[in-house]
Amino acid sequence: PDVNAYLNALERIRTTNDGFFGIKVQPPQLMALTGPKKADIDLFIKRFDKLVLITRKDKLGQAISGAISQVTGTWFNGAKSPQIDPAKRTEMIPLIARNLNRYILEDQFITNISRQLQQPMLRIEYEDILSDGQSVFNEVSEFLGPLGIELNESSDIIVPEKADGALATELRQMFLNAIQGK
Repeated sequence: PDVNAYLNALERIRTTNDGFFGIKVQPPQLMALTGPKKADIDLFIKRFDKLVLITRKDKLGQAISGAISQVTGTWFNGAKSPQIDPAKRTEMIPLIARNLNRYILEDQFITNISRQLQQPMLRIEYEDILSDGQSVFNEVSEFLGPLGIELNESSDIIVPEKADGALATELRQMFLNAIQGK
C-alpha cells in the first residue's frame, strides 16, 4: 500500500486549524501499512514529532478483554456485563492464550521502538488512565505542548460506566486453572 498517499490524505482532512494531527496505531495496524521491515516502520514513525506510547501492565486482563470482544463481536463500554454461554467460556481458553502471546509480543515491539527512535516520547499505562484519568490527560497535554485553547469538560457528554468485570474475573480464574492443570 502507498502509506504516504494514505497519510497525506488523512492529514488533509484530520489536521486541526492550528496544525495538530495525531493518530492511534496498534502494532498490527502499523505493520499492515508499512510491512515488517524495520526501516519502513521507522520511516513511518519519523513522520511524527512526538509519540505517546500506551501499553497495559495486566496483559492477561487485556487478553481476556480482547477475547470477550472477539467472541461477542462487541467492544463493551457500558455497565452491563457481556453475556457468553457458560459452555462456550471454556472454549475461550485457547483464544485468551493466543491474545496473551500477541499482546506480550506487541509490548516488546513498542518497547523496542521506544529505545530506537529519537522523537520525544511519553509512555503511559492503561492502568494509570483507569486510576487517575485526569492526571494522565494533563500529562499527555503537557507533553504534546500548549493547545492554545482552554479545555472545559462538558456535562452534556454521558460517559458510559465500566462493566462490573464479573465475566472477566471468571474467565481469568478459568484460564489460570487451565494453565496450572487444575
